[in-house]
Amino acid sequence: MRGARAYREDWRAQLFAAHLGPAWRPAPDDAVRRRLAGRTILVTGASSGIGRATALALGRAGAEVVGLARRTAELSSLQAELAALEVSSTMITCDLRDPGAVGSALGQLAGIEVDTVVSNAGLSIHRSVAASVDRSHDLQRSTGTNLLGPAQLITGLLPAMRTRGHGQVINIGSVSALVPTAGWSAYAATKAGFDAWLRAVAAEVRGDGIRVSSIHFPLVLTPMVAAPPRHRWALTADQAAAVVLATLVRHPRQLCPWWARIAATTGIWAPQMIEGAPRR
Repeated sequence: MRGARAYREDWRAQLFAAHLGPAWRPAPDDAVRRRLAGRTILVTGASSGIGRATALALGRAGAEVVGLARRTAELSSLQAELAALEVSSTMITCDLRDPGAVGSALGQLAGIEVDTVVSNAGLSIHRSVAASVDRSHDLQRSTGTNLLGPAQLITGLLPAMRTRGHGQVINIGSVSALVPTAGWSAYAATKAGFDAWLRAVAAEVRGDGIRVSSIHFPLVLTPMVAAPPRHRWALTADQAAAVVLATLVRHPRQLCPWWARIAATTGIWAPQMIEGAPRR
C-alpha cells in the first residue's frame, strides 16, 4: 500500500520515529489488508488532504469507502479514482455545519452498514482574538465543522453499531486540543470539545463492542494548512493516512506525540512556561 510504503521509504521517516514516538509506526501491509478487507468505512472530509489520502489507502486495502464532504466535484474525482482501482464507493455531499444536511446524510447512510467512522473533517482558522472582534461567525463555523456536525453524525450512526455489536470511531484530532497556542483559539477550543465529547461517549459504548480512538496529529501538509517548506517536521497526507490505517488495526485509545504530552502537563502545572511572558 502506498501510504505505509511512503512513510517507510521517505528519508524523513526515521526523524518522525523520534519526533512522534514508536506507537505511530505504520502497520504491515498484510495486517492492514486482513483487518480492513470487506469493511465499510466512512471518511468525513474526504475531498482533500488526510481524508482523501485515507480514502484511497482504504480502497487499496480492500475496504468499501463511503466519502462525505462539502465539495461535490472533488468527491466525484475521488470516486473516479477509486473506481479505477476497482473499489466500490459511495459519495455523499454534506456540510457538517448544517444540521439538516447531516440529517439528510444519515438518511442516505441508513441502508449502508457502516463498520467504522474516520471523523476527519475539520476547519482551521488562524486569527488572533483581537482580529476576531467582529467575526463571531468564525467560531460558529469552527464549532459546526469540528464539534457539532461530527457529534450529530456519530450519534446517528451509533445505534446501528450497538445493535450489530461492533464498530470503530477514529477522531482525527490535533495537538492543538492538548496544547492550545496563540492565534488558534477557535480551532483549539472546538477540537478539544469534540475530543472530550468522544472520550465520554467511548465510556458508554465500550461494552457494546465499539472501539474509539483519537489521533492528535502534529502539523500535516494539506491544502487547509498550506504550510511553507520550512516545516521539516510536518507529515504528508499519505504519511498521516498510514497512521490512520495502523490505528484501524491496533485500536489505541489515543495517539499523541510524546512532546505534546509533556507540553500539556507543563501547561497545567506551569502555564507560564507555555504561554510565555506577559505583554507590558
